[in-house]
Amino acid sequence: MVRDLNADEFTSSNPENLCTDGINLYFSANDSSAYGCQIWKYNPFTQNMLRQTSIVIPNGNYFRQIVWHPNNFVFFIAGTSVQGPGDELYRLDSAVPNGATKIGGTSNVGNLKAFGPKLCFTQALAAGPKLSYVLTNSNISVPLKTFSLIPNGDYPMPEGFMTANSKLFFTAATAAQGRELWKTDGTAAGTVIVANYTPGSGGSNISNLCGYANKVMFGCLGTDGNELRSTDGTTITTVRNLREANSNPTGFVKMDNTTYFAAEENSKGRELWKTDGTEAGTMLCADIYTGAKGSSPTDFLVVTASNGAKTLFFVAYEPGTGRELYKLENTPNAVPVRISDIVAGVGWSNIGNLTNVNKVLYFTATNNNGFGDRIYKVNAARTSVAATGGNIIHADNLVAKGSTLYFTQYSTANDPMLCKMVNGAVSTIKIFMVGGEPQYLTVVGNHLYFSAANATRGRELWKTNDNATDASPISDLIQDSGRLIP
Repeated sequence: MVRDLNADEFTSSNPENLCTDGINLYFSANDSSAYGCQIWKYNPFTQNMLRQTSIVIPNGNYFRQIVWHPNNFVFFIAGTSVQGPGDELYRLDSAVPNGATKIGGTSNVGNLKAFGPKLCFTQALAAGPKLSYVLTNSNISVPLKTFSLIPNGDYPMPEGFMTANSKLFFTAATAAQGRELWKTDGTAAGTVIVANYTPGSGGSNISNLCGYANKVMFGCLGTDGNELRSTDGTTITTVRNLREANSNPTGFVKMDNTTYFAAEENSKGRELWKTDGTEAGTMLCADIYTGAKGSSPTDFLVVTASNGAKTLFFVAYEPGTGRELYKLENTPNAVPVRISDIVAGVGWSNIGNLTNVNKVLYFTATNNNGFGDRIYKVNAARTSVAATGGNIIHADNLVAKGSTLYFTQYSTANDPMLCKMVNGAVSTIKIFMVGGEPQYLTVVGNHLYFSAANATRGRELWKTNDNATDASPISDLIQDSGRLIP
C-alpha cells in the first residue's frame, strides 16, 4: 500500500481517475477531512502526497476524468448531483486559493482530449452536443461546433477521438448524412466532415478508428462495400479492397505498430489479417481454415505478460477442432497457433469472456460435462490452457479488478450467484433468487457495481462492500417489487 490516506479504520479514500504527467500521479480521493473528495498529487520518488484542491461544490464533490496536457497542465471534470450545469471543467492552478480554476462556459463536459495547445471536449446539451476547446493558459472555453438533434434519431454525440496529421478525427451524426467521419484543426471553420462517404442519411457505419503514422484507419461502407479505409484528413482512400464486395473488417486491435483485424476474402473466407496502413503491408496472417468459409476469428485481446512480451489471443474455427483459443506472438514472422482443444474433436467449447487478470488470460468454456461454462486460464508459457476454480457451474460475466476475478454462476439449486476468484480460490459474494441474475458487472474504484433483483425491490443497482464479501442494493428507483422478470 502506498498510503492510508483515509485513516478511519472503516472508511476508504476511494482513489479514482488516476493520471500521470510522467513523474507525478494525480487522482481524486477523500481523506475524510472537511475538504471531502479532492484532487491529490503523489511523487513516487520523494513519496510526497499532497492535496492540490479545496473546491466546494453544492451537495458534495465528485470527480470524473483527469487528464494531463503536454503543456504541463492538469485538467479535470468535477460536478454535483444538483440539476443544471452538471459536470464542469477545471484546471489545476496553485495560484488561486482553492487550487483550481473553473473554465467558463462549460457544462455537462466529457471526452477530454489533448490536441496541440488546446484541450478539446464535448458537452451533452439539450439543444444538441457541442464540441469545444480551451487553450491551456485560458479560462474561457471556445465552441467549435454544435451538432443539431436528429428528429426521432440517436443523440449525435461526437465520439471515437483520434489525433493524426495535426488533426483531431472523430465520428459525428447529422440528419442529412448520418454518422460519418469528421475532423477539426482546432478552429470552427476547420471543423468539417471529411467525406459523406456513403451518400444519404444512413451513414457509413465507420468503426474502430485506429491511428497509424499520420493517418487513421477504419472500416466503413462505400460503393464497393464495407472495406478497409484510411485518411490523412483530405480524402478517404481504400487501404486494400480485400473482397471487392464487403470484406467487413472488424475487431481492430493494435499490437505495437501493427493493427490486426478480421476480414473476408473471396477464396479464403473470414480470416485474421494485419496492416501497417499501406496496401503492400496489408496481408493475411494465416489461412487457418483452408477454403472459402474461413475461421471467423473473434474476441481479440492483447495481453502483456509479466516479462513484457505481448500476445494477441483470439477464438477461431478449424474443421478438426471446432472453435478454440489461438495465440499470435509479437515476434517477426509469427503465425497463429491453437493452444486449446477443450472439447476433443469438433465439439463446441463455447469460448468467451476473454479477460486480462493481472497479465494472465482467463476465459469461459464448456467441456461438455453437463455443467455449462467453467473458467479456464492460459499457462505461463502461453502454450496450453487448464480449468481453474474447481467445479464452477455456468460461469459468465467475467470482470477483473487487479488479481481478483468477478463472475457469475449458479448453485446446485439453480440459484444465480455472484462470486469472485483470487489465485484459483473461489468464494461466493451473494446468492440471488431465480430471475435476479447479476448483470452488467462493472468495476468502479474499489467496488463492483451491477444490476440484480430481489423480491422486495425488483431489479435495481447493487454494489459490493469494501472487501467484496457481500453485496447490497443502493437504489430503489421504482418502489415496486412486482418487476422481478427473468
